[in-house]
Amino acid sequence: MTEPVVPVAERAIASPESQLSSHLSELHNRQSETEAILSNLETQRNALALSVLRASKARDQDASNDVTDSPESGAQQPSQQDIDAALSTARSAIRDRIALLTKYNDIKDIGQGLMGLIAEQRGCRVVDVMESLGVEDEG
Repeated sequence: MTEPVVPVAERAIASPESQLSSHLSELHNRQSETEAILSNLETQRNALALSVLRASKARDQDASNDVTDSPESGAQQPSQQDIDAALSTARSAIRDRIALLTKYNDIKDIGQGLMGLIAEQRGCRVVDVMESLGVEDEG
């Protein structure tokens, strides 16, 4: 069954006002969704900052209590200074970890190179040298 063809002159055309109203309504909905997401992210950021501050405080037992809203007091809104301190602590820990991993990889590369030289001198495989030295393969 087909629908009857309606002449163009009789078709309902949305007025510019209704189109604008519809568009504004859609924008308000998007704004509300975006604000909800932002609020959720701010809550997560605050919780993460408090977590980093607690970990930092536990690690540095002798440090003075300079957190504006101490995590022990149940405060949920860390100050910007607390957030900056938490981020600085996290960045420092990441830099330290990367430096340690870099040293580890350099030492490992040197060790593998030496085992390669030993294997070449003995005329065997690197795996055989690793077994003879008691080195386990990571793979």
